[in-house]
Amino acid sequence: QPDDAIASQNTVRAHRSAADARLAFDMPAKQDAEGNIPLYVSRPLRAADGTLAGIVGGQLNPDYFTLLFPSLQLGNGGAITMLRDDTIVMMRVPPAPGVVGTHMVENVTVRSALAAGRNDVIRHVGKFDGLARVTAFRHVPDYPIYVAVSMPEVAITASWQRWMGTGALGAGI
Repeated sequence: QPDDAIASQNTVRAHRSAADARLAFDMPAKQDAEGNIPLYVSRPLRAADGTLAGIVGGQLNPDYFTLLFPSLQLGNGGAITMLRDDTIVMMRVPPAPGVVGTHMVENVTVRSALAAGRNDVIRHVGKFDGLARVTAFRHVPDYPIYVAVSMPEVAITASWQRWMGTGALGAGI
């Protein structure tokens, strides 16, 4: 029986039922003493006949992502979210209380696009902040995760509006 701290019963059941050797991300754990939320991953080991012989698991250090994502400089209100194929949020930068471990999207159309493995750009109201947002999401090849980059619409249109104001001012002179 695997240690519940490394692989949940759901993950073990998923590896037993799937015939492939696909990597799986477990549900995000509770915060550790440093305030990080550990990310557990696992992959099945298959016997020659294809039966489950064991599971190899490990923990990803969330600091890697929390240091990498801010270097992208999305600006005010920008967010990067890593989520599983089933839209469970694995990580979000900047962090938002209560977000990790919840479903990112409730919109049936978006969930259908994600389930079909499509990459897309959508306009929607952000579930976590209530702002009108534009979000681009992309499936990471060979992994059961998506990365979503999101910006508030006002941040996207602000520079255009400033430019239009300057252009209108220049045209009036």
